[in-house]
Amino acid sequence: SLVKNQKIHSIFEFGIDQGRIGYLLNDIKSKDESFDFKYTGVENNPRKGILLKDSKFKNIEVVFRNLEEYLLEIPGDILKDSLIISSTHEINSEKFLFDYLNSNKIFPKYLVSDECSKDSEYTKFVENHNYTSAVIPFEDPNKFLDTIYLGISKLN
Repeated sequence: SLVKNQKIHSIFEFGIDQGRIGYLLNDIKSKDESFDFKYTGVENNPRKGILLKDSKFKNIEVVFRNLEEYLLEIPGDILKDSLIISSTHEINSEKFLFDYLNSNKIFPKYLVSDECSKDSEYTKFVENHNYTSAVIPFEDPNKFLDTIYLGISKLN
């Protein structure tokens, strides 16, 4: 919804797990060819991303590399004009991402993180910079999964 309605054309997801976000974007593109975006999923574990293995669209890219190495190669201007999704679930990678953005004065238009507790690197970053943020709980009605919280922030 954020990507489609806000006309964000560049999406970076750090920690893709099975590739659900890229898969959903791919699905929207298959139904609406005018939907224009570039999704880059970065994952250190080559066993991840099963939903994106047979992606038919050139606008979906999966990179199996270490976040720290890959991030240093992305021009800051591209990151500033993008949606960054942080779902690495690794404290060191999460810290590196937000320290890198902060030290290079890179403030992306939108940030999403599934680690948005009060002491998380995401929360510290959005509170210290000019972001409006919300935390949304996702609850499993079958109680199979614990409640998951998702932080969504927009640069003011």
